[in-house]
Amino acid sequence: MSNMLTQPQLRILKWLSEYPSSMEKSWDVSRDLSLPGIAEGIGVVRSALNIPLTKIEEHGFVQKRMAHVIGGGSRRRQVYHISNSGRDYLSQLHVSDITTKKPKSIFGNPPKQIDIYGRNTELAQSLEILSRKSLIITGMPGIGKSVLVRKIAAHYANKKTVRWVSANEFTDYLEICSVWNFMPMIPQDVESIALYFTNLEEVLIIDDYHLIDKRHQSKIQDLVSGISKHSKMKFILISRDTLDTDFGFEKLKIESLDVDSCCEMLGEDIELSKRADISEKLGRHPLALKLYDSTFESPESSIGIIDYVNDVVLKNIAEEDKKLLNQMSLEPNPVNSKFSIIEPLIEKFDMQSLLKWYNDSDIELQHLVRNVTRSNLSSDEIQEIHSQLSLHWKNLPVDGNLINYFYHLSKSAPDIFVERISDSLEQVMEHNSAALAVMVEDIIEQDYNNESLRYVACKIAANRYEAEYLKQSVEFLSGDKRLEMDFILAKLEGRLEQCEIIVEQLIANQSSFEANKLLISLATQILEDRLPNQKLDDKLIRKVNSYLNRLDFSKLANRNVILVAVSMIKFTLALDEDKLSDAVNILESIESIQHNQNPICLSMQSKLKIYQYDHGIIDFDSVVESVQSNCAIIDNKLMSESLKLKLIESIIETNLDQAAKMFTQLTKPNLLPRSSPALRYCARWWLAKSKISNLDKSSLKESITRYRESGCHNAAKDLESKLHSIL
Repeated sequence: MSNMLTQPQLRILKWLSEYPSSMEKSWDVSRDLSLPGIAEGIGVVRSALNIPLTKIEEHGFVQKRMAHVIGGGSRRRQVYHISNSGRDYLSQLHVSDITTKKPKSIFGNPPKQIDIYGRNTELAQSLEILSRKSLIITGMPGIGKSVLVRKIAAHYANKKTVRWVSANEFTDYLEICSVWNFMPMIPQDVESIALYFTNLEEVLIIDDYHLIDKRHQSKIQDLVSGISKHSKMKFILISRDTLDTDFGFEKLKIESLDVDSCCEMLGEDIELSKRADISEKLGRHPLALKLYDSTFESPESSIGIIDYVNDVVLKNIAEEDKKLLNQMSLEPNPVNSKFSIIEPLIEKFDMQSLLKWYNDSDIELQHLVRNVTRSNLSSDEIQEIHSQLSLHWKNLPVDGNLINYFYHLSKSAPDIFVERISDSLEQVMEHNSAALAVMVEDIIEQDYNNESLRYVACKIAANRYEAEYLKQSVEFLSGDKRLEMDFILAKLEGRLEQCEIIVEQLIANQSSFEANKLLISLATQILEDRLPNQKLDDKLIRKVNSYLNRLDFSKLANRNVILVAVSMIKFTLALDEDKLSDAVNILESIESIQHNQNPICLSMQSKLKIYQYDHGIIDFDSVVESVQSNCAIIDNKLMSESLKLKLIESIIETNLDQAAKMFTQLTKPNLLPRSSPALRYCARWWLAKSKISNLDKSSLKESITRYRESGCHNAAKDLESKLHSIL
């Protein structure tokens, strides 16, 4: 019975069989069941489906209907389903008759695994290299680099963990790690990440490495170098060009496809000698073959791939359609198809094989088509298109579209961009600081000494804790802006004496209220700059009190706010100096001003109970009941989680099992709104995790970094000594 269908027919049938019969009545279906999806899945040009699809339809093995394709535009499209008799037929075949489609899953955002023609030599070479060292695969756009690596990934996925990330112009090392998804809570320190992989044996893949912007290259290079030091880890970097840094990896360049494989891709409805002729004239380039349409005028002689796209593919697109294609070519990364500017023509462009798809929803132009289209545009046309696209995305108020709006605004109207981004900086940084950093850096190259722009760049660098970048950029600032950023930089670098000098200048330049806020912040910082359960020495206690003594209450309308903050600091000092009666008096004083169910009162009550437990005054059950009941009432998530963590820190040395159980119920730091207290919570969270994980070095190193970033350099220094002793 296996002789009844040809290999192309079997491939189509097997591809369709991956989808359940329940989909036959679905309104929305995957693009994989449409003609472009099937062609892409089995690795052939769309016209090559005509004969095999007709034949298996005649056998009753498939049925077609009209349905809405997910991400494929608003119009219904023709889709195909395998019939019950088709499934019965496949079930009777030997496994060797069909290409296996489903290896173990690959983490990240890999492209779908599709059939690949030829490349057996390149596959063997790649596997041989990877048995010894990591690999960089290069080649021109559309030559089949990602398809080959996807097959390599499938080979390894049955033996070890494989992680894949596709890079774009905005990708930084944090996005790479997030997409690789190797931990529920990803460290942000490069060395911590490298330490995590110390004893692991995995394959890590970065596709489109050449697209990574120079703003983020250094950290990504550090990441790759740090992880690759561990001999069992293997990298595959996929790049159009040779990389500036080869990391000591071996390189393999992918060349044209062999002619027999090209003929298979073109399908049976073209006579063999003509297929061979077309293949040679198109340079045996896989994407050129996929773009081939029998209605196009065939090249009279060999033609370069860029000329083919220009003179044949793009020439056959209507002028109105080409305008949308031009606009799509300037998108910096894949966009959601339903919001894309080409949404009305998605089906048409998809049928012409011009689109590259990600997860049935995000699209971009095939890179070769995109690059050629971009190169045809004048600088004035490019600016005008960016202006059109900024308006397009501005009118689509969805979080993910905000970055697209600001990107095109930065390219079309830099001055307006600087003005508007200054008003929305916190919101945009929270959403995607990596993308924003690239946009600002690009404008700086055109306007090198623009102080407003440099100030925005400094704030982004401070937000990302990029001390080195901040150090270079503050030189372009002056006045209060320079003072502000000098203070942040000194704090990041742990230059505490310099911080104190700058603080005096900041206080002199500020209002009473702002000066008081700064003094309270400095006093709080001293209290926080220590490891859990560590006592302050007398010198630091005197320093805290000196800041409090400088507070000015004479001109304050909101005097109570400052008084409460001072009381909280004095309460902490009292517990630190074992002055329990003083702490109780302060708490009672606050309760007389605030309601005793106020979050601040509940927090102080909980800290008092933990102190009493630590000193044997109350038992474990009492402290747990008190802290948990108070935290259930406190409506400030960070405050309540910080109290729970404080209880864990109290018991972790004596009751590790209970501490570990309570730790699993804590909110992960990345789920909390960004702030200085949240960053200190993060440092403590990683420290607790390291203790629960038997002094896990990666978590300990991450805790050190987070303490530093929050300005707690004394705590970081103490932890660093511990880490060195472990190493």
